[in-house]
Amino acid sequence: TCARQNIRPVLNTPDNIRDFLSVDDFITAVDCIVNSTTSKFDVYNIGSGQGTIVKEIATHIFKLFNRELKWYPNELAQITREDPELFVANIDKLNRLGWTPKVPLNKGIKKLSHEFTIKTHFSYCSSL
Repeated sequence: TCARQNIRPVLNTPDNIRDFLSVDDFITAVDCIVNSTTSKFDVYNIGSGQGTIVKEIATHIFKLFNRELKWYPNELAQITREDPELFVANIDKLNRLGWTPKVPLNKGIKKLSHEFTIKTHFSYCSSL
């Protein structure tokens, strides 16, 4: 919504690294676990296994809407939040079941933004 309306977001931890995964890959990971004969009652980390800097994701989303990311830092959040700087899933166990993520991050974001745009447009048109 910020990118579409050109609103400056507040990024609490823009330089932190997180693991992002497409919804489609999440669904196939859960399906792989549920249908595995060896995974009953076991715990699996679901993620891409790759880290991405938070502000890079925000920049990419803004570019999809032909906007430049201009964000407000939240210094208080930097001091008070106890988020780890690096949080990336170890997906080795899931890989042993034969699952790997298939959707590149940029394609997943593009698909999600496209679906969001269609849904938002539909909602707007149906409210007229």
